[in-house]
Amino acid sequence: MFKYPVKKIKIALIDHKDSYFQITKKLNEDKMINSIKAVGLLEPPVLLGVKDKYIIVSGFNRINAIKKLGGNYVDALTVDRVERGHYIKYNLLKILRGEIGPVGKIKFILILKNYFSMSCKEIEEIIRESAIIPEMIFSDGSVMDRIVQLPRVIRDYADLKDLSYKILKKIIRLPARVQSSLCRWINAGLVRVNIFKEITDMIYDIIRRDNNHDEIINIACGNCENRRKFEEYLFESIFRLRYPHYSRKKENARRIIKELSDNRTALQFPDFFERDTIVLKLTVSKNDDLKKISDKFSRMLDSERFKELIDML
Repeated sequence: MFKYPVKKIKIALIDHKDSYFQITKKLNEDKMINSIKAVGLLEPPVLLGVKDKYIIVSGFNRINAIKKLGGNYVDALTVDRVERGHYIKYNLLKILRGEIGPVGKIKFILILKNYFSMSCKEIEEIIRESAIIPEMIFSDGSVMDRIVQLPRVIRDYADLKDLSYKILKKIIRLPARVQSSLCRWINAGLVRVNIFKEITDMIYDIIRRDNNHDEIINIACGNCENRRKFEEYLFESIFRLRYPHYSRKKENARRIIKELSDNRTALQFPDFFERDTIVLKLTVSKNDDLKKISDKFSRMLDSERFKELIDML
């Protein structure tokens, strides 16, 4: 990135809290540590000297890993200024490699604008040539500012999972308490991006419809040891709030099926009431009283509860 000699810099002199230039995805810490243990630093970090300390320009993940390993020094490139042309080329390459997510891309654009004082015309040319972000996002400075100001947990997740700007625009419109709930759920094990997107869409619709979010933020994390079960529980909880009529209907169908089923009879009901059939399964052994089973089966089919189930289709 910069043609400067590599120096051995004391970790204590690096300002780890200054994340102004941090735009790359937060990588898996254990993988980075194991990589450094195995082959060392393949690419030295870049540090900007400011008075008696250093600010990280690139290499946040690498320096954090060295710190976790208990290292006191890091081999790094030190600069007294960040050269614009090198910075742009270096990070466009990282974007091409998929190392920078949607939030990081916006931070990159804002650095070009605010740190390097590039004009909108110059930045628009870079955006058109490299398709960094949609022009509609760049044209609305308030949207970009609000995205980079989202809670850190959401920003890291958005970059790691490459969330669309459509979803991010919905998230910035959610109340702060709902954003905090999203952070809590991500930390508790909400991993699958398709589930996250659907949950965000439903929450956005609920708040627009009800102008209230109390029930959303009161959804507890419960037992989060099994991530898959937690995701299913969370999805169902929000789904019930988004589609209360359907949820009540589905719950009633479940109760009826439970009443009518036993160890010999099983009913399969279409999840979203999208078909006009119910599947009945009857288990019979050669020693069973077939007349008795037939009478019981007939009574079930003639029952009001079964007719109620059929009418739901």
